[in-house]
Amino acid sequence: MSDICGIVDCNNKLSSREYLVKLSMNYGESLKFTYSKANTYDTFIGISANSVNKCIDNIIYRGVKYTCMFCGELYNIKELSEKIKSELGYDAMEVKSFGVIATWCYILWGGFSPKMLNGKFAYCIYSEGIFKTSPHTPRMFLARDRFGIIPIYYYQPSNSYFMFSTSIKGILTAKKEKSYIDKKGLWQIFYLDGKSLPGLTHVKDILELNAGFCAYIDCRDSCNIMKKSYLNNKKSTLFDITPDKLLDESFGLRGIDINTKKLELSPSMSIHEKIDESVKATQYPILPYIYQGMERYEKSKLLYSDIGCELMCHNNKSVMKGFFPWMRDPYSNIELIDRERLNFDDGFEFIDNYRHRISDPQSDSYYFDSIFSLYLPMTIKHIERIAQYKGINIRYPFCDNEVYSFINTKREINIESKYTPAAFELEYTYPLQNIKESDSQIALCEKLQGLVKESDSIIGYLCDNNSLLEAINSKSNMKCLALLYATHSFLEEFSLDLYAL
Repeated sequence: MSDICGIVDCNNKLSSREYLVKLSMNYGESLKFTYSKANTYDTFIGISANSVNKCIDNIIYRGVKYTCMFCGELYNIKELSEKIKSELGYDAMEVKSFGVIATWCYILWGGFSPKMLNGKFAYCIYSEGIFKTSPHTPRMFLARDRFGIIPIYYYQPSNSYFMFSTSIKGILTAKKEKSYIDKKGLWQIFYLDGKSLPGLTHVKDILELNAGFCAYIDCRDSCNIMKKSYLNNKKSTLFDITPDKLLDESFGLRGIDINTKKLELSPSMSIHEKIDESVKATQYPILPYIYQGMERYEKSKLLYSDIGCELMCHNNKSVMKGFFPWMRDPYSNIELIDRERLNFDDGFEFIDNYRHRISDPQSDSYYFDSIFSLYLPMTIKHIERIAQYKGINIRYPFCDNEVYSFINTKREINIESKYTPAAFELEYTYPLQNIKESDSQIALCEKLQGLVKESDSIIGYLCDNNSLLEAINSKSNMKCLALLYATHSFLEEFSLDLYAL
């Protein structure tokens, strides 16, 4: 697996090359590939990737040069190769790499081409005419898979500068300005178990390209960005096929067989060191059950996750529509927080209004729409990030174009299917037995007690100290206490300041 990043600087400052190095330096020890130049408009273009395999692809077609950096993997290369060959009338590819396939699809079918790709991916393509007289506008094209498995974060402080990366840590390291977390970031952390809404992050002014979206960045004298969904809501018709058959094919395409282990998450309580490790791996303050679940597996292990199987459950008509279907109590994480200081009522309205814009809670399709549009992109990227951090390859057979198309069309699955709906990855509760006596609970509470005494502690600022100390001493509401510590760890790890709180 590789990461990708890039910079567009219309002022073409010498420091842009230095910032490109900083942007890509957090990608481990894998071999790096970098493309940089000043184009005909004197705009600096720099893109970089790290990979154990060749990761940069160049194609010249009809006077335009396309340079692609690809992150992820595709499962329908054979089918796409045949389509490209049929369109061109000849086989244009000596090497059928993921990046080459994605680039040819873009050349031939434009901005809707990512819809044709079946897999987990994020990629960028820079294109520019090779002649000065070329009418082709130099531009960057970014695309992310429809399920949101691999993220693309971006930062644009002005209309002349644009930075993107599949690692939020890379942007935090490379950006010139100080990084802040504001109320919107804190609202998301405590209402959403440390996750962020699709399109947003916890860090002020750093955004995320939505799952199923692509973006064009103008690379002339300004770097205006145009984002659009490459999906459409037309329901395709699939005849004479069952969900079991589609899923069998999906498992087969991904090389998953009966010997492939399923990723099992850990429900155990965490000591503060594990929370620190999880924050470092995910680059988010999420609870560490995903991280702990992956610790038991060896490096280079192939696993599969059943996340997305929740889309098959359409009998849950009674699930509450007041908030998110997979979160039973949105207030459980804010009991110790100073709600007046942080305006948590406004925070609920902010998140709830966002939810309404994405999917209608009064609609019969709310369960399905909210799982696909909110739950999956809010969750799956963290599983993938930890897997990448641990050197494990995880594949997601339920997150498949054809499977999704079938479910989106039918909206009802045969209950006799051998693929039963999975438990939500996002919903997490601590084990109840012996909870007060556990060593991990004691260690976490002792750590929090020390932080409360520090004058500049974020924990002391966010909470009422008397209520917090009472909860620590009684070891009650451990989920909120763990999330408080994860927030502290997140701010410390990435040197984030509080903004206008």
